[in-house]
Amino acid sequence: MNNTSEKPKNTVYDATAKILGSLAKTLETGRTKAVLARLRNSIGRDISQTSDVWPEVFANMPERFLSQDGNPTDEEKAIFAALQLYALHQQGRNEPVHECFKSEKTNELSDKKSSEEQDERQLKSGSGFNIGNSLSSLSKGEASESIDKRFNAMITSATFEEMLVHLRHLISILKSKDKTQTVDYARLADDFFWFLKNSKEQVRLRWGEGYYYRTNKKQDEKGVKND
Repeated sequence: MNNTSEKPKNTVYDATAKILGSLAKTLETGRTKAVLARLRNSIGRDISQTSDVWPEVFANMPERFLSQDGNPTDEEKAIFAALQLYALHQQGRNEPVHECFKSEKTNELSDKKSSEEQDERQLKSGSGFNIGNSLSSLSKGEASESIDKRFNAMITSATFEEMLVHLRHLISILKSKDKTQTVDYARLADDFFWFLKNSKEQVRLRWGEGYYYRTNKKQDEKGVKND
């Protein structure tokens, strides 16, 4: 996990995916369980107060992601937040709750492009399976209206911190109600980064599209079967 001989990936998505991939390989070990517990315990705390998880996180970040002035960077905030939610979702599970849905189109981004340009192209293309898609599995039956309200409160949050509070509740519901649904937590970290980079409207739109498209599609398919 702390092998620094391998050069960290250049994008928020790739750096997060690398950390998650390492954790997924050792989910049953006491060490990884301890790391996940520390990540859960760090929820709601400033990054400066989470030194017990720094070795697993900072060792896998490109140098440009790291703070130069003692204030957490947007990259650090995004990756930490996604890892905390992953740790919350993974608790008590033997199978990985993270699944990479990165499309071939995104994988073909040119290495000659800067990492921020690659992230921006991914945001604009809408490639990947986002948190809206994953949460749409909850929107069914009598609970649909309640979940829709929670989802709408989350995507209309005025601040990053407020949005995270709503999302923690939704992830907790997903964990208890749908034992098979996975989340692309690397994509979530990337979306968090762009939310913090003043592209929150684009992120909200992508999440809304993912959530309501799948919800409406399932309702349409159910209607066809009943005809």
